[in-house]
Amino acid sequence: MKNKNLKKIFFGLSVFITFAIYLKTTAPTIVFWDVGEFLATSWILGIPHPPGTPFYVILGRFFAILPIPFLNVVQKITLIAMLSGAFSAGIGYLLLLKIFNRISKDLPNIIKHFAAFMGSLCAPFTYTTWWSSIEAETYAPSTFFIVLSVYLLYLWWERKDKKDAVRYIITAFYLLSLASGIHLLSLIIVPVLIVFIIVIKKEEILNLEFAGSIGAFLALVGALRMTFKPYNIKDVLIFLIIGFGLLYFSIWKKDKKKFELNLPNIIYFTGVIISVIAVFQKWIPLAFISAIISLVVGFLYPRLHLDARGFTLLMILLGVTPEFYMLVRARFDLPINQVEPKTWQAFWDVLLRKQYEPMNVFPRRTSKVKQGRFTEVAVYNQFWAFIDQIWGFFYYFSWQFIPLIVILGIIGVIAHIYSDWKSFVLFGGAFLIGTLGLIIQLNLKYPATLINFLEFIQQFPKFLFSPRVREVLSALNPQNPSFMKFLNSFPTEVRDRDYFFIPGYFFFGLYAGFGLFEIARLTFQNIKEKFSPYLKYLFVIFSLLVPAWQLKAFFYKVDRSKNYIAEDYAYNLLSCVDDGGIVFTNGDNDTFPLWALQNVFGYKNSVIVANLSLLNTDWYNKQLKRWGVPIHFTDEEIEKLIPFRGPNGSIILVRDIMVRDIIAGVFGYEFNKNTETITLPTGVEIPKIFLWDGEKFMKEVIEKGKNKKPNPPLFFSMTCERSSYKQFVKYLLMEGMVYRVMTEPQNAETPYGVGLDVKKTENYLHKVFRYRGILKNGEPDRSVYKDLTHERLLGNYRAVAITLGLYYQSIGDYEKAVKEFEFSEKFQANEVSLDPDERRAWFAVKLTLADLYNKAGKYEKGLLKAQELLKDVKAPQVYRIIGESYMGLGQVDKAEENFKEAMKFGYPDPVLLIDLASLYLMKGDTNKAREVIKFAGRIKDLPPEVKRIFDSLEASLVKK
Repeated sequence: MKNKNLKKIFFGLSVFITFAIYLKTTAPTIVFWDVGEFLATSWILGIPHPPGTPFYVILGRFFAILPIPFLNVVQKITLIAMLSGAFSAGIGYLLLLKIFNRISKDLPNIIKHFAAFMGSLCAPFTYTTWWSSIEAETYAPSTFFIVLSVYLLYLWWERKDKKDAVRYIITAFYLLSLASGIHLLSLIIVPVLIVFIIVIKKEEILNLEFAGSIGAFLALVGALRMTFKPYNIKDVLIFLIIGFGLLYFSIWKKDKKKFELNLPNIIYFTGVIISVIAVFQKWIPLAFISAIISLVVGFLYPRLHLDARGFTLLMILLGVTPEFYMLVRARFDLPINQVEPKTWQAFWDVLLRKQYEPMNVFPRRTSKVKQGRFTEVAVYNQFWAFIDQIWGFFYYFSWQFIPLIVILGIIGVIAHIYSDWKSFVLFGGAFLIGTLGLIIQLNLKYPATLINFLEFIQQFPKFLFSPRVREVLSALNPQNPSFMKFLNSFPTEVRDRDYFFIPGYFFFGLYAGFGLFEIARLTFQNIKEKFSPYLKYLFVIFSLLVPAWQLKAFFYKVDRSKNYIAEDYAYNLLSCVDDGGIVFTNGDNDTFPLWALQNVFGYKNSVIVANLSLLNTDWYNKQLKRWGVPIHFTDEEIEKLIPFRGPNGSIILVRDIMVRDIIAGVFGYEFNKNTETITLPTGVEIPKIFLWDGEKFMKEVIEKGKNKKPNPPLFFSMTCERSSYKQFVKYLLMEGMVYRVMTEPQNAETPYGVGLDVKKTENYLHKVFRYRGILKNGEPDRSVYKDLTHERLLGNYRAVAITLGLYYQSIGDYEKAVKEFEFSEKFQANEVSLDPDERRAWFAVKLTLADLYNKAGKYEKGLLKAQELLKDVKAPQVYRIIGESYMGLGQVDKAEENFKEAMKFGYPDPVLLIDLASLYLMKGDTNKAREVIKFAGRIKDLPPEVKRIFDSLEASLVKK
């Protein structure tokens, strides 16, 4: 078969196999994190979180309306990621094949094809790449544009001496600028492309036209920079002066490298001088207009627009035009309109991600120590902090490949450097910029799963780590309170950031194919005469088995074809909220799925989801007010709200002010000229009652409000931080997964201090809630993999069941209590992945269930549950419950044996002493019973009910 036909076949197979597996494993519905937001904004053409990803949203809407009958809306939008990943694999194959053909002419073509084919199947099925390519996310399309730009530059290299070869460079840079509207990650490849062009043909870049084009770009940035806040004269001047200085090189060349006093030069320099003076005087319109005039003249006069460099700049500017879509679309009252970029300033706030912490290279975030809730201070050595970040990358990298691919990838990298350093600049540069480059640029904190990270690096010699990590490793004991205190000083990411390195994983996966090629090449060179067809077939079989092994290793973890957990979570939460109500949510995973369910599926559209994190922003609070949330502040006052210190020294966030204002609003409390206020530094007046104790505040707004019950109904999701509602906890009633705000104090019937509507909660938990992917036929569904995000979500369902169980326990209905605790166990998480606090909580749940079994007379079950606990934790409470189980079963000697084991801990548990005294009385050993009762009498502050039991036991001894 001709080589050209083979190339088409293998390219097609790479794309088809990758896409088919992606389609087989993609979720049929919403999944967690940003996916829900991207689905919702794609469907309604909304604006997601900064930097807005407008091109992705437009693409998402286009794919959503495609007439594909066998795919639902979610899967259609997910096609963007799936097709991107599939074609990345195909282009990766082509790229590898070209490099292989360049390096070796003698090796049989079929081996080259299969080695490239193997790499193309290893790359898209790294754990994180696969995971991200089967959901409505931006990382797969970003990686596609990176891979495509690398391939285009390779094509340019092959044709560099032809007149039209520069079109590949122009196309690559245009596509990357277009991809910036999907994710800024695509732009990381730009330095690699520039370096590669310099290495291959430096005259393409190292010339006056390129300097002029860069100057035009910098001058444009300077002109734009002066139009938005904060206005910084120094920044603007640096861009303008350097930009116009470089731009003049093109004019100088046009004038035959001498200064001519012609009209273009007069206009150019006049505009530059006026713009610089106007910048100093802060005459922004004049500075901007004069700078733009100089820029246009300086660009057109030397005909930069007809030069490849200048034309590339124009194409780059054309590529970013989808960003301006946000300026238009934001003017509509959208359900999701983050930062609301309908003004020029707000537009730039979105593009520059002003809402988030700036991404500075120094200080390294792993050098910082948490000091309080809101502050982190750089303390540790910057070098070692960077080393810790490298280990953080290796921690994420360890998730991605089977060991064989790692070995082949390392061989491939080394072989590439040795065999063809020029193509390594491009291909290897893409790998290095996607790994080491991103480590430097992103400056990430420690992984969110910090305990797991520490357990991972324990496998390696300690001298490789920072002194800080060595110190924590030397005391690695989650049960040690001092260790946990030290651990809590580590700044960690909100979630693991493994997905940022997807381009690096992808190119390393391709390098696995390079490793196989190098092994085959060396084998062929050294035993060319004995290189039989059988050996050739061996390499072919091996090239198929390696990606198959990779697929098998991760298929269960990645397969989400039956995963409805996020959709059902959103459905369950919204089901607990009255139509037309307001529900406070906490973060991404209890907000974005709700947005998707409302906007894409149309469920409970009338409910307003008020995200507590976004309540700290002015634009979101103004949106809530427009949507009908009762907020008394004017838009101008909302813009002036800032965090401040309260009377007791605590920091009061804008969120805290808004929560109180909304509570007051739903009760119809009116503010007027007579309302006592305090004035913030910004001049806005805050009602003084917002600083009152929560209970006093609630009494005030309820008694003086005109609404007899909250209108609209107001709820807190149970996922909200306790700090957001703890002041009002007495006025909250638990109904399923939400806390309803009530008009009168509730009996604290839950561990959270809130009231409990037993009937509603029981109905929601057992009749309304959906558990697809969690339970199947009433039992845990093991066919659906649950990662840490899912497992923590399961904790919410457990909490509802446990709350009901504790209520029934409190009224002595042990049968129902056991039923609820047994139901909570169906949501059991993988305890290995839980942090120490979560493990302790889960231990307490199991211990309570064992105790409840005994109280319900189910002693055998109580014994089995307690013995199960004893395998993991030797605790006095466990021995006590085992003893009680044996007492119930009539095995007194074994009961005594376990009670004595419990006593060895020196733990003065009154219940244990009661059990022991009762046991001795049962055995007729009154002397030992008296000793136990006497010992109990020395315990201070015994609860009255316990003291009465001991008095009763003592009285029975007197009778004997």
